[in-house]
Amino acid sequence: MTNPAKQLIEAGFVLEVIEGGGLGVTPRARLTPELRSFIRDNKPAIVASLIEASNDHRLTEAPAPNPEP
Repeated sequence: MTNPAKQLIEAGFVLEVIEGGGLGVTPRARLTPELRSFIRDNKPAIVASLIEASNDHRLTEAPAPNPEP
């Protein structure tokens, strides 16, 4: 089964976890009733995927060194 967050991102949507477990999806104008239903049905998995990806990024990406003046 394909990751629902990945499906939305590949379709050109920007996903964002909002404080309190909410989910932001843009551009909103492109959300059809079918997509809204898909997001509603898969919201827990989408939010979990985004949080996991965010945590993985923080653990694996070292900060860029500051350039010396």
